[in-house]
Amino acid sequence: MILGLVLSLLATGENVREPPPQPPPVAPQITQFPEVIESATPDYPPDRLERGETAVVVLRIDIDEQGSVVRAEVAQSAGADFDASALAAIRKFRFSPAKDATGKPLLVRVPFTMRFVINKKPVPQKVMTGVVRGLVREAGTRRPIAGADVISDAGATAVTGADGSYQISLAPGERVLTVSAPGYEQREIKVTVTLDSIFEAPPAWLHRTVVGGLEATVPGEKPKDAPTRRTLTHDELVNVPGSFNDPIRAVQNLPGLARAPFLAGQLLVRGSPPADTGTYLDGHRIPQLYHFLGGPSVINEQLLDRIDFFPGGYGAYYGRNLTGAIDVGTRKGDAQGIHGQASLDLIEAVGFVEGPIDPHTEVAIAARRSHIDLFLPLFIPNDPNRGVTSIVPVYWDYQARADHNDLSLLLFGSSDRLTVVQKGGRRTLPLSIDTSLGFHRAVLTWKHELYDTL
Repeated sequence: MILGLVLSLLATGENVREPPPQPPPVAPQITQFPEVIESATPDYPPDRLERGETAVVVLRIDIDEQGSVVRAEVAQSAGADFDASALAAIRKFRFSPAKDATGKPLLVRVPFTMRFVINKKPVPQKVMTGVVRGLVREAGTRRPIAGADVISDAGATAVTGADGSYQISLAPGERVLTVSAPGYEQREIKVTVTLDSIFEAPPAWLHRTVVGGLEATVPGEKPKDAPTRRTLTHDELVNVPGSFNDPIRAVQNLPGLARAPFLAGQLLVRGSPPADTGTYLDGHRIPQLYHFLGGPSVINEQLLDRIDFFPGGYGAYYGRNLTGAIDVGTRKGDAQGIHGQASLDLIEAVGFVEGPIDPHTEVAIAARRSHIDLFLPLFIPNDPNRGVTSIVPVYWDYQARADHNDLSLLLFGSSDRLTVVQKGGRRTLPLSIDTSLGFHRAVLTWKHELYDTL
């Protein structure tokens, strides 16, 4: 009985032996680490910022499965104020959660470094400059040149506007401006620039590299079976020599037209009488082209645009002339500015003015009047016995043109008459001559394109 109990206890002792130890649990393997999605800027401690101090705070943070910071502590301190600011900012961060190989979000603890750095922005330096303003104009005509290039020796550039003006900022000192434009000679201007001031530079007068009298224009149109027409432009008319300062006389040099003897202004086309050739102004017939046939023309030369000469074979537009036709065309007033020209001598006084009234309206006015009848008595001897009687020509003409967009109004006229000038002589009988030739015209023109096909 006792032996059985001992055996039973031995058997029981074998049954209560301790189990073998279990291996520790395996930590999940992280395949995707957290990344910052939302950040927050920490508050820089004011006193540290004023002293320009920087710092680095290393934190140890726990990021849960939703990417929120659930716990944060300082691993490397940079001071109580820097630490507190870093901890307050990190709790506002959001991260993408860490994940294992299966894509399951994980709770992880990672280090995070927050740096406090002062970004110093450079203070812009004030540029020390002065302003130069000026005008660029065409020499001779005084017209403004738009689009001219103005380049300084320091490299600054400017371009003139529609009125020929420019403005350029330059460093103080002696500067040289180079002004150039297509078709004009280059010119240099010396200016003195002072700090924070405006210097008015002298006008830059540019000379054309091609002058109208030295330029030849060759039409490139295909010859047509049409009436012969020879055209003289304004530049050609004012630069033709031998015209006695009357450009319309240049038409006498064209082929098919002969010069009348004694400098008379009669038009002899292909040997026919002068009456067989019609004279026109802007397509409207006028009785004469020159005062007293051989005097100055009845149209101011500044108002000329072109002269069309038809030796023959022209259309019905110019009526039933037997030989040729001469059509003198006028031009619009200059829209660049108001300017004019005047001349006075012992024979006549001439005036011309043109310019814009508004951006859409230009006018041009010209007038001429002889004053031989006024000056001649000053040179005639005063003979109280016999007296002196002279017959002198008196002439005048006028032209006025106004253009508003497509509407044009042209007024022109001329007058020739003979008058008697008497001086001295007690028995001199008063004389009068009733001989005159004149005309007046008013032409209203409207040109408008109704359709592209018309």
